[in-house]
Amino acid sequence: QGILGVKVYNGQGKHREAHEVIGNLTTASYFTGAGLSLFAPPPLISVKNKGLTSIKAHKWLASVHFSAMVFRGKPPALLPRPLEPYLENSS
Repeated sequence: QGILGVKVYNGQGKHREAHEVIGNLTTASYFTGAGLSLFAPPPLISVKNKGLTSIKAHKWLASVHFSAMVFRGKPPALLPRPLEPYLENSS
């Protein structure tokens, strides 16, 4: 993903489609895994631990991380340098 992204950014537009496909697969697998971990049912053994446990901390930090990743996936129009001029020069 990163290597193809650099090639597209440097004007090698023939790698754009592969870069998009790998990016979409990465995003889909990431958010699938995140959804499975965040919305997992409670454990079958119902031992109630008071206070902060490692599981509670992990779920809280996963929510923070998930929110940051959603924010990071902003539309390309908001990026500081659009890729279009670099893609026009590629053949």
